[in-house]
Amino acid sequence: ASLQVTCNCIFVRDSTRLWYQKGLPGLANNFKDAGKVIGELLDQLGAGQRMGAGSSAGGFAVLGWGRSLKLDHSLVFSPQTSILPSDKILKDTRWIKFVWKSWLQVDRTLDVAQGKYFSDQLSVRVIYPNAVKQDRYQAERLAGFSGVSLDARQSDNHSIVRVLRD
Repeated sequence: ASLQVTCNCIFVRDSTRLWYQKGLPGLANNFKDAGKVIGELLDQLGAGQRMGAGSSAGGFAVLGWGRSLKLDHSLVFSPQTSILPSDKILKDTRWIKFVWKSWLQVDRTLDVAQGKYFSDQLSVRVIYPNAVKQDRYQAERLAGFSGVSLDARQSDNHSIVRVLRD
């Protein structure tokens, strides 16, 4: 027997590679407004149960928009939780040229590891590779927030979602 599921999906991609700091071209000019636009689309679709999923910068967006989108569940893979240039602990040079571009934006959201992004109504599962120091640090910043569960996997690959798929 096969299971049929009816659902609406909204896919977004940040072609600027700036953690949605420039929004969504043609729809929104910054991170916060992009979340509002997506929320309005979900409302128009009459979305009941709402789920967000994202990897890396997409995980950053799902975490930052989760509460305002009224998501029930979020599944994020190796998300950045901070792109603050001042976060010396990160010592993360993988995205430095993009971080500095986004730092120059006027209206920016650079740290989603804050209580205002989480609630008892939102279930968040964070899957990350335990052998990638930066990913482990980013994920573990979410420990202790309501509804968040951390799931470390044996891997040294930032693209943990590909590892799980294969």
